[in-house]
Amino acid sequence: MKKQLAAICLASICSMILPTMALGAVKVNVVNDDSSPVPVYSIDDKQPFQWQEMNVGPDGGGSASLAGFSVPVDSRLVIEYASGNVFCATGEAVGFEVWTTSGGVFARHRLPIISLGASGGYQTTYLANQSLILNADSGTDVTVYSVCNGTLGVMHAAISGYLISN
Repeated sequence: MKKQLAAICLASICSMILPTMALGAVKVNVVNDDSSPVPVYSIDDKQPFQWQEMNVGPDGGGSASLAGFSVPVDSRLVIEYASGNVFCATGEAVGFEVWTTSGGVFARHRLPIISLGASGGYQTTYLANQSLILNADSGTDVTVYSVCNGTLGVMHAAISGYLISN
């Protein structure tokens, strides 16, 4: 009985180990020629980046708040985290977005929002935060946008990540 149990255990262990060992023999061929080079970045090229804007109100009496910055001309920005608060009336339709241009294409990235209740003299504080990976081309604008449909609101916004030299 012990020999049978030992044989079953050995067979189980081999069935788990042998396929894993066989996977290690897979060969990969990476082509790195002038027509399609593989991008390589040195960790030394990463420069920590952080930006924040507080108490941004709507422009022109509307219900949307905008804040932002330009990516340095000699660098590309990788955004790893975006967060913010939007303060407005309870029941308002609220939005929070980060706008970037990457590879020459403009995109609006919407972040999920949760309600935190009353704060700062406003009926409701909404929180938006997200770990992400967004790229922004050198020399382009990064904009954080929030909206409280129907009322004037105030926004706090923050972005962190790193710059890579071109």
